[in-house]
Amino acid sequence: MKSISGIALITVLLFLQIFAILGLCAIQMAWIETKQSREKWQSHVRHQMANDALNKIEKSLNQECLIPITPINQLITYSLSWWQFRSNCAGNFRSFQYYYRIEFLGFDPCAYAQEKYKIIAKYYRITLVGVEDNIKIVLQSTVISPIHDGELSCSKKPHNIKVGRQMMREIYP
Repeated sequence: MKSISGIALITVLLFLQIFAILGLCAIQMAWIETKQSREKWQSHVRHQMANDALNKIEKSLNQECLIPITPINQLITYSLSWWQFRSNCAGNFRSFQYYYRIEFLGFDPCAYAQEKYKIIAKYYRITLVGVEDNIKIVLQSTVISPIHDGELSCSKKPHNIKVGRQMMREIYP
């Protein structure tokens, strides 16, 4: 009889250890899920702040921030001090610090905005580098800005365009 009660005690202790290990694993998995969720949320918030800053820049198109057309591979290799060099090409949004440069891509004298207004379209590419908590995000957009009075003649077929942002992408350095 004593050997049976000893086996029962060992079995109960073994099950308690198994349940304790399973409980610890469940707690660890919940902690990892929480950490991943927090990081994903912070990434989303950073992206939203960068997008809001990019919208603001697209509306003003500060001509002092113009640089020659530069491949993105080269732009993302520049140090943070290069981006910080022109203080008027920077801003902050809460704790999110951003820097940007604008590239002029060219004219399109054959553009019609909203199918009725003849304009000359000026194409720009904006590259924004945002930094928060030593985490860097790079967004790039292409924008059309209209010029209503222009001297350029159209040598191709006129076409319709939408003024404003044409595309936006995130670059992973």
